[in-house]
Amino acid sequence: METASAFIDRSIHSGVPANVFVVIDTPADTHSGRLQYKGGSTKPEVAGASEILLQFCGENVWEKAKMAAATARKSDIHTSASESGWWYRTEPSFRGGWRGLLLGTDGPAVSQEVGFNDLKRLVDQ
Repeated sequence: METASAFIDRSIHSGVPANVFVVIDTPADTHSGRLQYKGGSTKPEVAGASEILLQFCGENVWEKAKMAAATARKSDIHTSASESGWWYRTEPSFRGGWRGLLLGTDGPAVSQEVGFNDLKRLVDQ
């Protein structure tokens, strides 16, 4: 089976940058807003969203996702046209390179300063 980073890399080289979407569904610590990654309700272990993503997916995946987004944004290749102009936008910037994070939690992941700043740092990257 191909790794995620290899798939993204292959998609970049084939001219159709992959979209990368991650879903995290986990409780958040009441006091810090950091996300729980193990331990259950008695001894939860928590970390910031960026730490969790890095540990579970690896840094290489995020570097490749950034490369896919950059590739899609700079390309102006069109593959479909009609006599009256473009009837459908198919250049890579419209068909690939998107990155997304869906965070589902039953705690204050965004309302606590630590958790909010960690998520903001991810968006800024």
